[in-house]
Amino acid sequence: GGFLHHPGPPRLLPTRHADGSTGGSGPRLRGRLPLVCVKRQWDPNRKACGKPACDNHAIVALAYQQLQTCTSSVCCVTEAQQGAFETIFSYHESCNKTALSPAEEAALHTHEDACEKFHCNTAAAPFNPNECPG
Repeated sequence: GGFLHHPGPPRLLPTRHADGSTGGSGPRLRGRLPLVCVKRQWDPNRKACGKPACDNHAIVALAYQQLQTCTSSVCCVTEAQQGAFETIFSYHESCNKTALSPAEEAALHTHEDACEKFHCNTAAAPFNPNECPG
């Protein structure tokens, strides 16, 4: 997994305990945190993501259709699925929050673990995660 990386207004996050649970019957909220600039850290072992054409939703729609060939636990076993995941990941990381529909974003997160090794770099270089990279 990676960082929380949701562009948009500040959100409330659940408090997590050391064992990963939120405890009680639901998450306890710990205040508003701006999440607009937290990117996945640059990884020298990954290639750079392609620069998405954020205003061209047709590309995302085709990628989403390809991810529909995945199961909830098996994905990124074909080059087409790998490319589709990378496309949706690039749009998610680089474009505004309206670039992906809720279903497209859900597909990204559903297949994030199965496609972990196909994440690409949206950051150009290592950065201090306590500051917003350019």
